[in-house]
Amino acid sequence: MAEQTSQGAQTAEQLAAFNQAEHSAEKGTSVHQRLLVIGDGPNDFGHETELDAATYQTLSVLHKHNFDTVYLNNNPFSFAMENPCGATVIMGDPENAAMVRQVIESEHITSIVPVVGGLTAMRTVEELIAHDYLDEKHINVLGMPLTTVRLINNPALMNQAFRELGEPVITSTVASTTSDAFDIARQVGFPVIV
Repeated sequence: MAEQTSQGAQTAEQLAAFNQAEHSAEKGTSVHQRLLVIGDGPNDFGHETELDAATYQTLSVLHKHNFDTVYLNNNPFSFAMENPCGATVIMGDPENAAMVRQVIESEHITSIVPVVGGLTAMRTVEELIAHDYLDEKHINVLGMPLTTVRLINNPALMNQAFRELGEPVITSTVASTTSDAFDIARQVGFPVIV
C-alpha cells in the first residue's frame, strides 16, 4: 500500500510540475487546466483500496497546487469520494466510456489522470484512444505515455516489451481443451494456473 500511495504522490507532483511548465510556456497567460481523475470503481469487499489511498493523496496535492479537479468514481466505500480535497465529485461509472465522454464535455476537461484508477481507468482511456476521442477533443493523458496505457491493456504486448528488454516473463498459453491444458502443463512445468 505504501508503494502505491507513494506512486500517487509522485504522480501528483509530476502534474504540479506540468502545470508550472504550462504556465511558464504561455509567458504569463493563464491556461485553465481542468483535470479528470478517473477512479477504480467498486470492489467486492466493501472497503477502500490502495488505489483509493493513492487517489486521495493525488487529489490533495492537486488541490495544493490549485488545479481545478473532477473526480469520477462509483465506489461507495471510497475514502477519496468522502474527502475529495476540493475536487468536484461525480458519482458515475469509470468503466463506461460514454459516461467519461459526458463528464469530459460537461465539465470542460483539458487533461485526464488515469494512473490512480488502476486497470479500470486504463481500459477506459484505451477505449477513448482507440476511437480517437482524446485527439479530437485535445485531451492530454497525464502520468504516463499513451504507449504505456496500451501495454498495460495488452498482456501479449507487455510480455513482448519485457522480452525485448531482457526481462523475465511468465509463460502463458491458451488451452481450448482439458487435454491441451495437460499438454501445456507438461511442457511448461509446475506450478501452473489454468
